Amino acid sequence: MNNWGQLGVFDLETTGVDVDTARIVSACVAILNPDGSVAARWDWLADPGIEIPAGASAVHGITTERAQAMGRDAKGVIGEIAQSLKVLFALGVPLVVYNAPYDLTLLDRECRRYGIDPLTTAAPVIDPLVLDKVVDKYRKGKRTLEVTAALYGVELDDAHDAGADAIAAGRVALALGAAYPQQLDVPLADLHQGQIAWYAEQAASFADYIRRVKGDQDFVADTEWPIRAADHPTSILDTQPIPAPSPRPSYRVPHLDFDTGVLVFDRPALEAPPVRATESVSEIEEVTFDDLDPTATESTGEPAYEPLVLVEPLPGESAEFDDAEALQDYSEAAAQPELLWRDLDLDTTEQDPAPVELTIEAEPEAAKPAPAADIIAGDGPSVERPTLRPTVLRVAAAIITDADGRTLLVRKRGSSTFMQAGGKIERGESAVDALSRELLEEVGLELDLGATEYLGSFRADAANEPDTVIRAEVFALTTTADLVASDEIEELLWIDTDEPVGVQLAPLTRDTILPLWVTRRASGV
Repeated sequence: MNNWGQLGVFDLETTGVDVDTARIVSACVAILNPDGSVAARWDWLADPGIEIPAGASAVHGITTERAQAMGRDAKGVIGEIAQSLKVLFALGVPLVVYNAPYDLTLLDRECRRYGIDPLTTAAPVIDPLVLDKVVDKYRKGKRTLEVTAALYGVELDDAHDAGADAIAAGRVALALGAAYPQQLDVPLADLHQGQIAWYAEQAASFADYIRRVKGDQDFVADTEWPIRAADHPTSILDTQPIPAPSPRPSYRVPHLDFDTGVLVFDRPALEAPPVRATESVSEIEEVTFDDLDPTATESTGEPAYEPLVLVEPLPGESAEFDDAEALQDYSEAAAQPELLWRDLDLDTTEQDPAPVELTIEAEPEAAKPAPAADIIAGDGPSVERPTLRPTVLRVAAAIITDADGRTLLVRKRGSSTFMQAGGKIERGESAVDALSRELLEEVGLELDLGATEYLGSFRADAANEPDTVIRAEVFALTTTADLVASDEIEELLWIDTDEPVGVQLAPLTRDTILPLWVTRRASGV
C-alpha cells in the first residue's frame, strides 16, 4: 500500500490526435479508493460543433449524429471538466492521466478556445505511461493502455471508452505503486517533479533515436509534461476548421490551395495572348480572356504530393471522404482538345514568361486534332497538349502488429512489391468498412473496431499503377490470430525492421508507413 490515498482519474475521447485542433467528444473524471474501487464518477458527452471523423468514431464509437442528438454544448461541458479538475487539485487529490500531455494539453486548448480559465496548477499528476517506462525501461513491445493494463492484471473491457480508460489507468497506477514501492512510494510532490524530469529524458532519448537511426537531424521531441505550453495562445481559434472560400473567377487573384497549402494564381498574366488553332495552322487568330469560359469547373483530380505528409481533413471535411472519387475519364477530352484547357498548369510567373504553354481551342468543323505528342507549329508560340493529372486511388491500409512486435506485409499475385494489407475504398464505402472487408478477404482477419486505431491520411505514388497517386487511410492494430494469404494475396511476410533486406517495398510502405511503425514502436505505442 502506498501513501497516495484516493486517486482522481481522467480521460478524454476526441475528434483527432492533434492537441491544438482536436475537439473533446466525451470525458470522464472519477475518484478511486486505495483498493481501486470507484468512489465517485462523472461522465460527459459533448457536441463538438464539428463533424467527428469516421476514423475517430470507429475508435470510440461516438458518431457525429449521436453527439449532436445526445451531447451537450461543448463550452458548458469543457467548463465543468476544468472545474472538476481544479477542485481535485485544490484538495490535493493526485490525478492519474495515461499519457498526460495529450489529454491535459488538449483540455488546455479547449479552455482557451472557449474563453474558459485553463488549469493554472496541474499537480500532482500521476502518468502511468511515464512510470512504466521508468521502472521497466527495456521492455519490448507496445505500451498502450490496453497492453500495460493486461501486463499488470487490470481488466479493461471497453477500451477507448473515456470512463473505462480512466478507471483502468488509475488501477494501473495503483498496480505500479504496489509492484515498485522503492521507486514510486514517495511524497506526491516529489513524484510529480520526478515525472517532469523522466518525461524529458524519455523524449530526448526518442529524439536521439530518430536523429541517429532515421537520419532526421531536424527532429525535435516535445519535452514538456504534463501540459505543453501553447506557442501562440491567441492563435488557438485560428486552428479550427473554417469554410473554404468558393473558387474565384478572377484570372489574377492569389488563391490558397487547401490541399497543398501553396499560394498560387488562378490565372497568371501571360506575355503572349492565348491562341486558337484554326483550319490553317499557319494563321494564328488572337483571342482575349473574354473568349474563355470563366465558369469552367476546375478538375477535381488531385496532384501527386511530395514529400509525403500527414494530411489533415480539409475544412468542413471528415476523414472519411464524402467527395467523389477522383478517378476521371479523359477519353472525351483526348478526342476534343478544347476541353483540356481546364486542367492545364499555367503556373508561369510574370518574371519568367517563356516558354508559355497554351492549349488549342478548335473551331467548329476544324481538322482532326494531331496526336498527343505532336506540336503544332505556326507564327506564334508552340502549342502542345498538356499533361493530364494523375489518377487518385483511395485505399484503407493497416499496420498489423503481432505479439512479438513484428508488422505484416503482403504481396499480391503477379507483383514483386510488398505493402500493407488493405485495399480500395469503394464509392459510398467508409475507410473502416473497406478495411474490414479487405482484411477478411486477404488474410482472414476479422477487424476488431475497439482495438483499431486511426492514424491519419497519407499520400504516395502507386506501386503497380502508372500515373496513379495513392491516398491511404492508415489504421493500426495488434493481433494474435493466425493469418493466411487468400484472394489476390500470394505471400505474407512478417518483418521486425523498416529496412528488410532483399524485399521490394511499395513507396507508401517504404517512405511513410514503416517509419511511422518504427516511431510508434520506439515510443511504446
